[in-house]
Amino acid sequence: MTTLDTVIVGAGQAGLGVSYFLQQNGRQHIVFEQGRIGESWLSQRWDSFKLNTPNFMNVLPGFHYDGLEPDGFWRSDELVHYFQRYVEQFQLPVRTGVTVVSVEQSEDEGYFIVKTNTLNDEAAAHVHFADNFSQRLKDNIDAYLLQSGIAPPPLKNDPADMSDPQAECGSSLRRLNLREAKVSTVIWATGFTSDFSWIHLPVLDAEGRPIYQRGISPVRGLYFIGFPWLSSRKSGIIYGIDEDAHYIADTISEQLA
Repeated sequence: MTTLDTVIVGAGQAGLGVSYFLQQNGRQHIVFEQGRIGESWLSQRWDSFKLNTPNFMNVLPGFHYDGLEPDGFWRSDELVHYFQRYVEQFQLPVRTGVTVVSVEQSEDEGYFIVKTNTLNDEAAAHVHFADNFSQRLKDNIDAYLLQSGIAPPPLKNDPADMSDPQAECGSSLRRLNLREAKVSTVIWATGFTSDFSWIHLPVLDAEGRPIYQRGISPVRGLYFIGFPWLSSRKSGIIYGIDEDAHYIADTISEQLA
């Protein structure tokens, strides 16, 4: 088990902003992102999507816009490229492909326990389960044949029967050509909301929404950021991250002092 001062969940604009200020404050921390940096901007936007705020407003702390179109509007991939440059510029400790599956407190409430699964770990776990299930099924069939006096047919080597503990069979597919794949229909279900059930602490209301005052939750040491009206009207957009991230990072640093 690794011990850290602070864990940030998510490498979007809010998480990267807090990471920047924690680093400026000399605080040890790590950023876990289940997908890629800025994943929601890549996988939860359509190809022609553009931001509705001008480029000069879509910046993170300490890294001003340096392009030729300050009044233009970035595509989502251009924004994510900026995020990637940001991480490289300040050497932020971001780990991608890591899913946080639960957050809880120790019995003495002295620290938090953050449990994670990397994408490879999850795939390997699923493949290992399938391998074990398949082997038990074949063993049961062999036992039945033996008990019934039935002679089994000659065995044939089948590559699909080989175990795969490292999940090497897992697909790395990130993009699909619908025409080549002969996919003619796509149903985009947009009626979803956030799920915070992995936070096993009394910081959610009856509808499962986070409880906080300017990002500070009822449980000491747990914070939220990136929500509309967290502290002001601009909190819900990139332009508001600087102020909110600075406040949260300073609060964390004061607590750790």
